[in-house]
Amino acid sequence: KREGTFRAIREIIIYLLFLSILWMIAYTDRTPDTYLMTKAVRNIVVKARGAKGIAFNHITRASEFWEWTDTTLVRGLYGHRWYNGQAVGQVGFTAESYLKLVGKPRLKQFRVE
Repeated sequence: KREGTFRAIREIIIYLLFLSILWMIAYTDRTPDTYLMTKAVRNIVVKARGAKGIAFNHITRASEFWEWTDTTLVRGLYGHRWYNGQAVGQVGFTAESYLKLVGKPRLKQFRVE
């Protein structure tokens, strides 16, 4: 009976140790710039208007989506000019010039019933 109690206490302590390590990994090293980076990406991609003035939230047809992709999304992902008008010398940064692209962007289609 005593062994069962010690085994249960040991398992609870190990489980609590596991949860504390998991918590530390999940919630530490968060930067306060996360909000600003999310806002910058949202401004580049979602809120920006393409050549025809269509924002992402107002797209209703496939042709509008591809027009928005060609004009707004590609220009937002691959900036060609700095904020002062000079040409970009570094490749791999977004139009905001402080977000680094890692890999190629991919479009994924979700079907909703």
